[in-house]
Amino acid sequence: MRVAFEAPLDGSLMGVAYSDFIFAIAPMLQHDKYRFCIERGRQLGKEIWLDNGAYEGAVFSPEELHALCGQLTPDVVVAPDVIGDSKATLQLTDNFIRYWMSDPPCDARIMGVVQGEDREDRARCFHALIELGIDLFGLPLRGFQRDAEERKRFYHEYNSMADVNFHILSTSGYDDMIAYRDEPVTLDTSLPFLCAQNNMLFPCDRPDTTLDWDRDMTDEEIALAAKNLEILWYGIHLH
Repeated sequence: MRVAFEAPLDGSLMGVAYSDFIFAIAPMLQHDKYRFCIERGRQLGKEIWLDNGAYEGAVFSPEELHALCGQLTPDVVVAPDVIGDSKATLQLTDNFIRYWMSDPPCDARIMGVVQGEDREDRARCFHALIELGIDLFGLPLRGFQRDAEERKRFYHEYNSMADVNFHILSTSGYDDMIAYRDEPVTLDTSLPFLCAQNNMLFPCDRPDTTLDWDRDMTDEEIALAAKNLEILWYGIHLH
């Protein structure tokens, strides 16, 4: 498993240092400090993955995301998706691929996101994405109604297929992340920082809040985030 850590502005360089690759959140690129940290990751030889920001409530059209790829030149880009809506996600992904193929802004690989209301709907979405030429699939926690066990079942059902690769989009807690440590997946998470903002030390479950990207973190929160990163890094790499 390879991991990328999403961090608020105050912790961005720390997140870059611990990450195997950089998972850039599209709406955060408006901040110069955030862009600097992304470029620092590139200087360190780390891949840049561009997320469309749907989880954060951002709405980027295929044209807008295409233009952003031209500026950032990522290695991977997450195609537009709509949480829980397979039909809208497939339409947006199809439009994005068509727009991309007509004028490729860079050599990025396109990730399609599996969405749906239930197991059958998500399975249909998955197979439809294959028909669109996708071979890298994002499995979002919210797209599985925050059911981490259901997401694991889906992953294990389809992981044996040839030419299929999975990315775990967000996690429900420390144990959810550790469950994938021996799997050939990539994963992104903000939990070390989100838990620190809620005065929580690993191992723990996800708090009922969202990451505050912009607020200044206290010295105690920064220290706690560093401890969480260290605990998770050892849990993944030295078990």
